[in-house]
Amino acid sequence: MKRIATLTVLLAACCVMLVLAITRARAVPDTNSRASSAAGDEQAREDETSRAGGARPWRSAPAPIRAEVAAPPPAAPAVPEASPEAKPKTNEQLAAELDSAFLAEPASPAAADTRVKVATAFREDRAKGAMLREVDCRGTRCKLIVEFADNGADKRVMAEIFNILQTAEVDIADLGFVVPQRATATDGTISATIHLYKVSPPTASL
Repeated sequence: MKRIATLTVLLAACCVMLVLAITRARAVPDTNSRASSAAGDEQAREDETSRAGGARPWRSAPAPIRAEVAAPPPAAPAVPEASPEAKPKTNEQLAAELDSAFLAEPASPAAADTRVKVATAFREDRAKGAMLREVDCRGTRCKLIVEFADNGADKRVMAEIFNILQTAEVDIADLGFVVPQRATATDGTISATIHLYKVSPPTASL
């Protein structure tokens, strides 16, 4: 009887152990299943967030790659272009400019008086060899056409022009002159156009 009871107890113990083993075996797959299911749900939520434009909070986006671009070298300073040299005016251009400036001056009683003085000065002995053909004065300017007997008379009279004018009381202060045109005739006489003008002040009269 004792041996039967002992066998019965052992048999019962084996049954209990068998039941526990089966229960544990069933629990492990169930846990794995739940973990797999949770991971699948999480992945689904992740995919849904990605489709909705949301960011995955636990994944940091890779840092953007910055392309290293070498800066261009500084531009060389611009070299200023050399300004072309001004071409000298021809005698014809200078004469035209002087004529325009003369005609722009107003006529006045003072200018008429200067005209008489200039004509008187060329009758002086110092002006020998120079014949005054024409004279006209306006404002601060006078235009003369003088005929010289020869080249020597031309040089002598023009060198003394201010002294010659002063003998007839022409105001020579700030007075200048330009001879834009000279023409030599076949007989050696020289016809010259002479412009007298006040250098400053511009409103002064001769």
